[in-house]
Amino acid sequence: MSILSKKICCSFAVSCLFASSAGIVSPAAADPGEASETYRDVDGNLTERWVWGGADPEVLSSTFEAMKSSQVERSNPELYDTIAEFGPGHWTYEFLALGDGEMKRAATAEAAGDRDGARDAYFSASNYYQIGKFPFIRTADYPYYLFAYKRSMVAYEKAGEFLPVPLEVVNLPYKGRAIRGYLHLTPAALENPAPLVVVSGGIDTFKVEHFPLVKALNEAGMSALVVDLPGVGESNFLPSNHKHDAVYSAFLDALSSDPRIDGDNVGAWAASWGGNAAARAAFTDDRFGAVVSACGPVHAALSIPDQAARQAPDAVRANTPKVVFDVVTDRLGMQPPIDNAQLPEFADRLRKFSLVEQGLVGGSVRTKTPVMVINTRSDSVAPPEDMEVLAAASENGKVFYTDGEGHCGSRVPIIANSVPWLASHLLNGE
Repeated sequence: MSILSKKICCSFAVSCLFASSAGIVSPAAADPGEASETYRDVDGNLTERWVWGGADPEVLSSTFEAMKSSQVERSNPELYDTIAEFGPGHWTYEFLALGDGEMKRAATAEAAGDRDGARDAYFSASNYYQIGKFPFIRTADYPYYLFAYKRSMVAYEKAGEFLPVPLEVVNLPYKGRAIRGYLHLTPAALENPAPLVVVSGGIDTFKVEHFPLVKALNEAGMSALVVDLPGVGESNFLPSNHKHDAVYSAFLDALSSDPRIDGDNVGAWAASWGGNAAARAAFTDDRFGAVVSACGPVHAALSIPDQAARQAPDAVRANTPKVVFDVVTDRLGMQPPIDNAQLPEFADRLRKFSLVEQGLVGGSVRTKTPVMVINTRSDSVAPPEDMEVLAAASENGKVFYTDGEGHCGSRVPIIANSVPWLASHLLNGE
């Protein structure tokens, strides 16, 4: 069986979190025989997401196989992606090399006057570089992750020069630093103000990873502003906090006088961890006229019972890949890896993100903002009961289930259904 052919339903933006303690059945736990051979748990939806972003599946497979066959010493001999020495076989090294190859191809196309070829190759380079930064946590490999992410942004911004409307970088002063957003204007905005959709990703999905969605929004007549939430990507100088939607509002403030943006028709689209922020924005900022929360955790996976965290920490960890704990720990401003003694603090920080605990959903509060909640039916991070309670908290809430599996599933049906829905509210006034 090839590496890419194995199927694990969980992916990563708080993937399969705390299934036993939250009373959820983890898809990964359902088949213990499918244990991953990687620390990054690359099988299934995660790899599918990278292919959706433009990676060649054969290139990915051959790269993984090369890592697997390497004889270089590993920090964990059972996990082929844990080569510690930076060089052949090391995760980031291999994907930097792939990105560098695409950068050369892009430069050749640019020199030949092939704008489309240059654009596509620069986007491809950005995608390989961003895979190399995964999981982007502050461990010994962090300098390599940071270098790879910076390279991915360089390539993305270079690709943006060749778009019908060139990419613009918005610099937002925020808490003594700056957060950069990618503004992709739809061509229609050059003639008349156009709706704007603020986009963000999951806890491990950075702003360079959304171009297929951006393209669909632009083609539908909507502009897009893509941002990294606090704790994520370039915004990791801030620990993630439950008011992470405040970044959306701050960007809207900064763009409020831009004549190319229709400030009366603003939406939000976010997936996984970002879906929590987008959902929250529907209650906290009435400038949002429509919100898509794709597979965003609402309550279940965010609420580790205090007793379990203190008395049964091993059970809490049992069905959760180590990389997930490490990523979430990092985003919450703690240093991975954490030990059992730190688990109660971890649980306390995570619980604050529950929209039920915040009193926004599950009670008498209802927002007038239309909310589309979209996901698979087999997501342990954002299970159907979470999806239903979020939709019910909007006076115009809608739940749509795709035919995918696990956390989020394929981005293809999510985009195919959510972009027209946004257009119906922001362009057509439904």
